[in-house]
Amino acid sequence: MTSGASIDAPIRPALLKNSGLPKSDSSVSTTALSCKSIRVTGAHPLGSLHVHQPADSSLSQEVTMNPNTAPDDDEPPPLGPIESHDDIATRQPSPQHGHSLGGGDIVLIMDLPAHFTVGYDSVSFTAREFVGVRDIPPGPHFFWVSETEASTTRCGFWVISSATENIHVMQWDKFNEVVCEPASQVEARFQKDKIQDIYPKLAPYQFRALNATVKSVASGSSSPEPEFARNTNIWQQLTNAILAPLLSKITARKAGDWAVHTSDRVRGALMLPAEIELEKRIPSVVASTELNFTFSQGAKTYDAESVGAARTEQAVDATAYLMSTAISDDDIVGELQFAFIVGMHLGNEACIQQWWHMLVSVVLKAYTLPLRRPELACSLLQTITAQLVYNERYLDGSVLDYGPSYSRDLRMALIVYKRRLNEVLLTLNSLATPEQAAVGHAFSELETWVWKFGWDIRSDYLRKGKTMLEDGEEVELEMDDLEAEDERGEFAATVVELDESGKQKDLVSWD
Repeated sequence: MTSGASIDAPIRPALLKNSGLPKSDSSVSTTALSCKSIRVTGAHPLGSLHVHQPADSSLSQEVTMNPNTAPDDDEPPPLGPIESHDDIATRQPSPQHGHSLGGGDIVLIMDLPAHFTVGYDSVSFTAREFVGVRDIPPGPHFFWVSETEASTTRCGFWVISSATENIHVMQWDKFNEVVCEPASQVEARFQKDKIQDIYPKLAPYQFRALNATVKSVASGSSSPEPEFARNTNIWQQLTNAILAPLLSKITARKAGDWAVHTSDRVRGALMLPAEIELEKRIPSVVASTELNFTFSQGAKTYDAESVGAARTEQAVDATAYLMSTAISDDDIVGELQFAFIVGMHLGNEACIQQWWHMLVSVVLKAYTLPLRRPELACSLLQTITAQLVYNERYLDGSVLDYGPSYSRDLRMALIVYKRRLNEVLLTLNSLATPEQAAVGHAFSELETWVWKFGWDIRSDYLRKGKTMLEDGEEVELEMDDLEAEDERGEFAATVVELDESGKQKDLVSWD
């Protein structure tokens, strides 16, 4: 969404073939049919399919061997052998078609209209005629298309590239206006077979590196940047935990058909007014898609069966809730990465809301996670930093502008998280493992980047002071953002038992 480069290819004229059907007599009565119809059964228009291997029936072969045999016009097409249920269950899917042209995987998008805006990973451009992309390196990649760059609805799909030089074929569905798997696998195989003719028309993947517009950082900033922020290939840091099983789980689709849309909803989340209005304008086949995330926005971080201090601890610290999901560390990080990328590139409000929920209510509330699972805590902090860097330097919009209170909530969450992290690391002191020390380094990189927003998240955050109004009057203000955070340690509230007279029990009495 950052570059405005254009790939222009010569427009091939559309060749209209004569169907061979005789014209009807227009002088006949208006009550008669206006054309002569023929019976055609199938989902594709007449003349749009290719014959790859004609199959001759036994009678046709007899006609060939014996010219005196008269052919039967009503001869049914030959049928293949009937497969048993066991054969169908054990039948393996055909291997993905590859190529020997070198360079990496290839993505083809069939029937995409002209002058569409196409985006993949961290670049977007408008193409007069877009066929696909070649030389795709291994790893997860996200493609999306829209009628114009300013369109409110977009559709996209994920691709897991490998080092085996595979060909991934998708098709534009003009009826539902989405990108999906080809309606005919035979047509997809036909596109793969003629890949040598298509190859010169493919856009090179490195086109993104040459044309991607990266916003420069203000020269006045003296604070160092994270190491990966200086690397133009930040995409790997954004998607290093997105794997094929995770994509199938979230999208509820089979491998290779991980399609998403601007209107996709998150299962269990409340629909926003903008989403309800958008759903009315798009086909129902698209609007019915739901994304499955592990961390529901309506779930509580504490166990309903817990009581007393255990329940209070679970309510204020999401570590136990985060570790009770029984999913891998990569899946936890991958869900955070998926929600951010799909939300920002497709303008999916539900995914952006899910990202904010995971960030503020789960990840940055897991205060003891650096102590119990330091590798996971470090990966989450590095992902958050990469997302904020990508948001600032590669995207036109900002995830921080999603709502007026979200930026404030994030700043407060970072302040509290740093306090708790300092307490954990100071308690460990020299006993801290290298993994636990790496969590502190990862948070320092995150703190360095948010400092560019003017956010002061130091532990000695000023909450009380004087400010001058426009008329010169000075008033004293007190910030109550961290009022709950102050009631900790020796100032924490405690539950005591009272006697019949209302006095606290277990106290020493001199009476």
